[in-house]
Amino acid sequence: GKIEGSWIEYHGNGQLWLKGNYKNDEREGAWVGYHDNGWGMFKGNYISGNQEGAWVEYNSDGTLNKEGTGTFKDGVKVSD
Repeated sequence: GKIEGSWIEYHGNGQLWLKGNYKNDEREGAWVGYHDNGWGMFKGNYISGNQEGAWVEYNSDGTLNKEGTGTFKDGVKVSD
């Protein structure tokens, strides 16, 4: 009953939403997300379900979301 392996999810309009991998029911490794208009939403890595390392996040108009962009450790932003 646990999610394992590659994961792809789509918005209701058919546009790609999420792409990554699961391990033991948690996000693991590289993930990317897209807004329903096709613009990128985020790009980064997970370790045991937590954001880890460099992350970049974008608003739906393609501009950088500074609040969600930076370096993360155990799911917590530690630097810009």
